[in-house]
Amino acid sequence: MSNIVKALSLKYQSEIESARANIEVYMTNPAGIGEHPDIVSAVDSELVKLSTAEDKLKSLESNFPEYEVNSPEYLTEGNENYTPSHPIMGDMNDAQGDLFDKDDAIEGE
Repeated sequence: MSNIVKALSLKYQSEIESARANIEVYMTNPAGIGEHPDIVSAVDSELVKLSTAEDKLKSLESNFPEYEVNSPEYLTEGNENYTPSHPIMGDMNDAQGDLFDKDDAIEGE
């Protein structure tokens, strides 16, 4: 797959999930969003982002069908056998223990 097509696909998928998550927060806990007093307008703004990213992803898929856009290599939700790797760092599961200790996390970050 073209790296450009793959990068765009992942970018649009990320934008879709980000907008969905924001809308979910607005819908389930509107009082917790202090900087957005107009919840309807904020949700509308996120819907614009969501629909734009969905349209771009559909356009990418329909105009470049020769590339497999939805590669299972990156869509790993629910795949317990997935092990992320980095070309230089190798197996990311080995490095993550050194990078972050969840006991050191500060609440709210």
